[in-house]
Amino acid sequence: MNISTQERFQQLDQLLLRHWSAWQPAFGSDAKLWLTEATLTAIAHELGSATQLTSSPLLPIQSEPPAGTKLRKWRQLQHFKGCFNSSAETIVDWCCGMGHLSGHLASDRHAVIGLEIDSSLIARASARSSKMTLFHQCDVLSEAEQYLSSAQSIVALHACGALHTALVEKAVESQVHDLHFSPCCYHKRFNRGLKMLSQPARRSPLVLNERNIQLAVRQSVTAPKREQFAREKLRLYRLGFDEWVKRELGIEHYTHLPSTSPAIATKGFATFCAWGAKQRVPELSGVAVNDESRLLSSAEERLELEVAYEAQCEVFRRALEIRLCLDNVLFLEENGFQAELIEFCPSSITPRNIMIRAFRA
Repeated sequence: MNISTQERFQQLDQLLLRHWSAWQPAFGSDAKLWLTEATLTAIAHELGSATQLTSSPLLPIQSEPPAGTKLRKWRQLQHFKGCFNSSAETIVDWCCGMGHLSGHLASDRHAVIGLEIDSSLIARASARSSKMTLFHQCDVLSEAEQYLSSAQSIVALHACGALHTALVEKAVESQVHDLHFSPCCYHKRFNRGLKMLSQPARRSPLVLNERNIQLAVRQSVTAPKREQFAREKLRLYRLGFDEWVKRELGIEHYTHLPSTSPAIATKGFATFCAWGAKQRVPELSGVAVNDESRLLSSAEERLELEVAYEAQCEVFRRALEIRLCLDNVLFLEENGFQAELIEFCPSSITPRNIMIRAFRA
């Protein structure tokens, strides 16, 4: 059964709100609501068609990517191009990086303008560019307007957070011909505060913050096993640090630590605790970490529960991601575009496989 964009948004929004306590508590929190398998099965069934997106047809992929392009990235580029459907003569590659997508889309039919804030990436993109590509150093959050017009198509492969939000707003302001983009890192739109675009999202009672919105990107199929192991060790150390703080200070709440590289865990638990104390608990700076094995044993038990809880949250992950994307679709529709969500490639190539495709009506 086909459902409208509005109906899909409302269904996902209401379900996420109704089961709020079963998916939103952050890592380390004790306020978790555990659901039975029967309940989770019922929720998955209730989601039904609301989380089913049209998939692009599988394309024959060349086995060898061009020099300097990783195989997985090459496959993403080819699938993205397979879903690109624009008659605009000029394409604007939003946050183009080293220009991989720009070069892949450039042709006799399409000239490409690449916009990127990092001058070193612009230099690398320009060094490998063709006559149909031109790159500019540009902060798209404040300077993109001079490069946009109503005759253009805007593209972006994995524009993070505020960058894809700005893309949609600038596309509407400039009334571009069309846009094709794949959002990523939804939680990074908080660097300027959470900003929902569409009227239904602004009216929604669903309260999203930087921590619970990260559920939308928690799935990962691309990291090498050594990186996955390093991340799990870092998570273990975070819980071990929390155990240490609770033991030393007698507090009950979880002590959040800032983001850091998993490489810090290679220096040992005591060094990690010293770093954590400096970041968040200065009164423990210089305090020795005693009974490390007991702290980490308790942390291991908590980490097992975290992994189990994340498996429960996975039922809601795609619903949250699609709901966030539908905010963009609804905003575009409110402003005269015909828009849709599709899966531009299999999730085995990238879990961020949603494309928003919109054409000015």
